[in-house]
Amino acid sequence: MEYKDRIDKGLIKNILFQICYQSFVAIYPLLTTPIISKAFGTEGLGIYSYSYSIVSYISLFGSLGIHTYGGRNSSILRDDRKKLSENFCTLYCIQLCCSIGSILLYFVYSLCAKNICFDISILQGIFLCAAMFDITWFFSGLENYQVIVFRNCFIKVISLCLILLCVKSEKDLPIYILIINMSNLIGQLSIWPSVKQYVSFVKVSFSEAKKHVIPIIKLFFPVLAINANAMIDKLILGNAISMNAVGLYENSDKIIKIPISIANAACAVLVQRSAYNVAQGKKERNNQNVYFSLKYNFLFVIPTIVGLDIVISDVVPWFMGDEFKTCIFYVRYLSPVIILIIVNNILRLQYFMANKKDNIYIFSIILSVFVNTVINILTVNMLGINGIILGTILGEFSSVYYLVFKSYKDIPYILLLKDIAFFTLGAWIMGGILININLGNLSEMEKTFFQIVIGCSIYGLYLGLAYIISWIKRKI
Repeated sequence: MEYKDRIDKGLIKNILFQICYQSFVAIYPLLTTPIISKAFGTEGLGIYSYSYSIVSYISLFGSLGIHTYGGRNSSILRDDRKKLSENFCTLYCIQLCCSIGSILLYFVYSLCAKNICFDISILQGIFLCAAMFDITWFFSGLENYQVIVFRNCFIKVISLCLILLCVKSEKDLPIYILIINMSNLIGQLSIWPSVKQYVSFVKVSFSEAKKHVIPIIKLFFPVLAINANAMIDKLILGNAISMNAVGLYENSDKIIKIPISIANAACAVLVQRSAYNVAQGKKERNNQNVYFSLKYNFLFVIPTIVGLDIVISDVVPWFMGDEFKTCIFYVRYLSPVIILIIVNNILRLQYFMANKKDNIYIFSIILSVFVNTVINILTVNMLGINGIILGTILGEFSSVYYLVFKSYKDIPYILLLKDIAFFTLGAWIMGGILININLGNLSEMEKTFFQIVIGCSIYGLYLGLAYIISWIKRKI
């Protein structure tokens, strides 16, 4: 099987637009993490992470599987305003009812919780109000990312300014939570005025809503399971070890999520186009897009992992403070998860979800959670955070193995192995040169900057030379 490197221009535009936004989202924690790490310390950060993991998990019961199901439906129906309007109004009514239920559930939890004080729990509850008005699934289904991006960027800049002004010590934790959650709520509300451009509000019938319930609930379980992984890690650490351990794991995980969020930008665009292509009978084109998505993510991710392992020893001290120095080792141990999570997301969403192979999609997630949870429970007392990391890696790997096995007839993985070998060679060359470069008496921040610039230049030169050699061979 041979594919030509040819992708729809509009698709490329959306991918680049989304990458720019996700890059901004990735840079945002680079600006806030040093502030909150030094202000709250490992314990304060652990309290925030623990309480946030609870409220974000309960919020899933408010949206069920609507983000996945609604995005796919909006993509398929986007050329028919009447059907699109009916679909949007029906799904949002379901979301609204479920969100009210999740708010009541969280209030009961807040009254009963012993690990977190009531004030912190209530402030985190604002997150549920924001989730109640979250309709980003609708705009992503229409592949209209501008509406979401510009408003969210503006809100994030305002919240960053407020954090810089107001967050100074551990006693400011409630203020930080209020800033984060209120900015999220305002961001969700600001999107609503744009809805009228695409839909007309119609009366929702119970019989029509009933048709969507089973598919939504079916897709709710994988959403629940995906988020359970992160929540389980923190809950087990918080109860078996300490809040300090949660804080260390949280910051290590936060660094790992930066390249993942950028790499997943293309997936966020392609998942809706994939559903549209399959609905139009263009399955082969979708398979081609899956291959290219994997290929170009490997091009980005492999050198990122190598570079991260090299620069992290300089990054942690100035980025988080000396209290978080052990994160250097945790980030290195966690780095393989970057590539595993990205491959899982691409295959699950762009291939299995688009082709409505929901059972395989669901089972892959359940498998990952099961393996992760079992490994966590068996190893946390003996290995601590390292046991949690081991569980995460083995859980994600088991899912990748299963998904590749189920899709190898349609996706040319042999071609991908050649691509991976090529990108890995370039990453090793880059890493070997970086390790042997002496940057003298530069500060840790300056070393990080120059290492990133030099690493990108070396890898870029490697790709450029390979392209020139390939072009010459074609011309001969």
